[in-house]
Amino acid sequence: MDIKFKNTDIYPNVDWEKEIANEGELERDEHARRSSDSLFVMLQIKDSIDREIENIGVDGIEEHKKANMLRMVEYFYCKFVYHHAMFYRKKELLDLLKTQKQYRRFDHPVLSIKKKFGKTIESTVPVEDIQKLGEVIAESIREKRKKKEPADGGFEEAKEMFEKEGLIVEKPIGIGKENDRDTVCVIHDGIRYHLYLMKSSSMSGVRTQEGAHKEANDYKSLIKKYHPLIKRIHDQMKSEIPGMENIWVMEGGGMQHQAFFGNENGYIAILCLGMKKSKKTDYGSLIFQSYEDDDKWQTYKNFKVDGVECIAFGDKNPYKNDTF
Repeated sequence: MDIKFKNTDIYPNVDWEKEIANEGELERDEHARRSSDSLFVMLQIKDSIDREIENIGVDGIEEHKKANMLRMVEYFYCKFVYHHAMFYRKKELLDLLKTQKQYRRFDHPVLSIKKKFGKTIESTVPVEDIQKLGEVIAESIREKRKKKEPADGGFEEAKEMFEKEGLIVEKPIGIGKENDRDTVCVIHDGIRYHLYLMKSSSMSGVRTQEGAHKEANDYKSLIKKYHPLIKRIHDQMKSEIPGMENIWVMEGGGMQHQAFFGNENGYIAILCLGMKKSKKTDYGSLIFQSYEDDDKWQTYKNFKVDGVECIAFGDKNPYKNDTF
């Protein structure tokens, strides 16, 4: 695989080619897991450093320890960027300086520690020790998450929150395993509408009633403005496309309404709709989550809805070949 990295010298405590970019033949799911693990481990180490600085001050930390701490933060940050780039197949992520600048509005984890430590001596900690530490921290984080998760997976808590918003919900069917959220189902006019709440975590924060209120309002707005169109597409999909027995619809899209159609195999298509604050009922294309060179596009390519442009996600699948 032809991988070209740029500006690796901005992290001088890491030998990029030797210590970082040596796992290119992994499956995409494994890149995703290692990217996530590296991010959480880096944040955990950074938090430990910040607590130590708060307790004893920068001057109270020995010079060799500062050097080793900084090397560990750099290492796991670079690992995070590397696996993130490999998962998404995005060349721009391989320019470390450009990626670093994307943190403009945030507290960059590596630069933050560098600023607090100032100039450090050369680190002596072997990469093997850093890797072992990372494995221990990652496993500890996973165990803590398991202990915090409710026995029912959090569904009853989500159900109660949505019921406080006036919705009658039940357990969803036709969805794959979800580790980071709890999904509920509202049946409206024969359509299984899905709503979800992210689980409480260090990334998404603590689950609140306010979050359920926002999700419920977005759903109600979607129903009010776009249900007839969604109903037409839903019923047509169910009758014309094989394997749609468990089809569902989910609202999403930040400031913009979107209707995600899916089943147990994942997303089928996304219907792009108008802005949530707009009173108009504008809508765009129905974009199938398939590339024109994928086999499953043959199932969708003849699907037509009056007044709606039905298109593929793109003409070529960039993940077919294991190259950038």
